[in-house]
Amino acid sequence: MNHSTFLWQGTDASAQENEAGVSDAQKFITLKPGGKKLEYPEKAASLLEALEYHGIAVEYQCRSGYCGSCRCRMTAGKVTYRQEPLALVNEGEILPCCCIPECDIELDIENVR
Repeated sequence: MNHSTFLWQGTDASAQENEAGVSDAQKFITLKPGGKKLEYPEKAASLLEALEYHGIAVEYQCRSGYCGSCRCRMTAGKVTYRQEPLALVNEGEILPCCCIPECDIELDIENVR
């Protein structure tokens, strides 16, 4: 399975792309349950950093895709991994510690503190 291929919602084709090939257009993270909507900060190097920036605490250990502690379900959107994770990632799951969103995404986060 290609770990960076998930549900597609599209992006603004006119937006610039960063070094990772991901559009620099403004992106949002919607947290389920509850529907809390967060803007993805430009300075965040990973989805985990973006969640932490907004005060959302997610379990993690390695910050590099090795342990899988940060695993959560993505119900909409698409992410790109900065590096291929070593931890097993099932369909519909992502590792926020080593990915960035390509477009608006929706997460079902059960391990939020």
